[in-house]
Amino acid sequence: MNKAIFQYNDAMKDFMHRYKFVGDYQLRMIFQKEIRKKIRKDLLVVPIPVSAETKINRGFNQVIGFLGDTAYVDALMVKEKRKVRQSELNRQ
Repeated sequence: MNKAIFQYNDAMKDFMHRYKFVGDYQLRMIFQKEIRKKIRKDLLVVPIPVSAETKINRGFNQVIGFLGDTAYVDALMVKEKRKVRQSELNRQ
């Protein structure tokens, strides 16, 4: 089950751009408390991984940054096949 914690509007779009692409890693602190409140103790948290290239370029995994000290399991792997980044796609 997926459930949005925050509404994705123009302000959130700007925030995510600054966090992910400008590298303002401190912005993660704004949302960590709310994210921790929503994660139940009986759930297994599995973050979506980023490619090695993305981690090198960005310097961090944005999802793990949001989790803070929340326990998670690295259960997914990145296919190293090069693809178009989601941020470069249009709605179609």
